[in-house]
Amino acid sequence: MRLPRRGWLSGAGAMLLAGTAGARAAPDGTYRRGNDADPETLDPHRSSTVAEAHILRDLYDGLLTYDNRGAIIPGAAQSWRVSDDGLTYTFTLREGGRWSNGDPVEAEAFVYSLRRILAPETAAKYAEVLFPIRNAAAINRGAMPATALGV
Repeated sequence: MRLPRRGWLSGAGAMLLAGTAGARAAPDGTYRRGNDADPETLDPHRSSTVAEAHILRDLYDGLLTYDNRGAIIPGAAQSWRVSDDGLTYTFTLREGGRWSNGDPVEAEAFVYSLRRILAPETAAKYAEVLFPIRNAAAINRGAMPATALGV
């Protein structure tokens, strides 16, 4: 079947707009997220589906995040710098940052999270994206303790 140019453009436009309709706040302040499937887990270290990613992105704030154009912007970190050799990243946390339960945001929570995602018992499907961190691959294989992670 051959689709005329106008039909193809209309279909492509509809698909692009469909991607923008997922999440919005109602007038009463209620937040609703459109999702295509139920999540298998809400454990951020064990997630692997797009449905989970949508929810987790709404629930958690990382050191950095993305703006609506895909540019990297501050999240829990107010700033960061990269060493001249590109091997060391230093993050400065926001002053007065608090988790949703009121506890202060501290660097140790991020260290814990990185160690946990690499732990073999976590079985994170995408742990390898962290392998550029010193000792990450060896920790993930169980050959080194989590405390050897270069963070």
